[in-house]
Amino acid sequence: MRAREEVAAIPKGKAVVRHLEENAAFVPPIHKPERWWSPMNLAQLVCIRRLMFETKDEGEHIDLLKMGILGILIPVSNAKHNHVSLTYSKYPLPPVDVVGVLADKLGEMVEDINAVSSLPCSEVKVHAGNSKEAAAILSHGPKVSAVITSPPYPNRFSYARETRPHLFFFNMIESAEAVGQLETDALGGTWGKATSVLMEGVEPANAVIRRLLKPYIDGAHREGNGNLMTAYVVKYFNDLFAHAEQIGIVCRTRAKLAYVIGNSKFFGNPLPSDEILGAIFSHFGFKLDGIHKMRRRVSKSGLYEAVVMMSRK
Repeated sequence: MRAREEVAAIPKGKAVVRHLEENAAFVPPIHKPERWWSPMNLAQLVCIRRLMFETKDEGEHIDLLKMGILGILIPVSNAKHNHVSLTYSKYPLPPVDVVGVLADKLGEMVEDINAVSSLPCSEVKVHAGNSKEAAAILSHGPKVSAVITSPPYPNRFSYARETRPHLFFFNMIESAEAVGQLETDALGGTWGKATSVLMEGVEPANAVIRRLLKPYIDGAHREGNGNLMTAYVVKYFNDLFAHAEQIGIVCRTRAKLAYVIGNSKFFGNPLPSDEILGAIFSHFGFKLDGIHKMRRRVSKSGLYEAVVMMSRK
């Protein structure tokens, strides 16, 4: 493997800092990359990144290779999943064999592919876009007969924040400002620029949302940062309402829906996200067939994940 040979040539000790300066053009343009990776591990990733940009190969195997690389960015970093969100370790991760870690990850992927290779396959088409604009994205296709998905939970977890290394490594995002906009546009976005939106206050989008949320947000402003959290809950379900409206447009008669969602707690009070989701979809002609609680979540007591089953007559 060429990566193995070139990584072996990276200078050790303090000289690796000079090496990174000389290869600055291939350092991921994320803010403070040295906070994410210790110098030697970053230098190895920079080598791999340069080789990927220089390759002229095309095809599915390149996409799989990129997926493998993205899959190791956090394991070889100073960030850990000791909490719901990423946090930085007190001490930087010592140098590791990044190419070896990548080889192991690619081996896992090959095993997974072989394990499912005998299963029936079907044609898949991917549409890029915001689920709150599904009608425009799917305007030329047939009506949808089933939706199986898991939207973000109303727990202030930020997918944009958690995947910044991945977004920047292969230039899937242009700048920190673009990450903030991505988060703001996302369903329930709460990090970065989205926080500024929340601080300005968010009102229920309509009478339906106002009625459904009234028992859970009344009086919340009296508790600490209640105004911010209330705005977050309202924005989340405003976004979910917009999404449900679009799903109502793109789905055919007798369509079936399955939404995996977790409930939440704010200021110690339960927020039954699954029940509220079902009520929102009922506004667009879907019948609640049942809510099946799957498992307890390892966080606050009383939290669980459920599948909300719905259908259209």
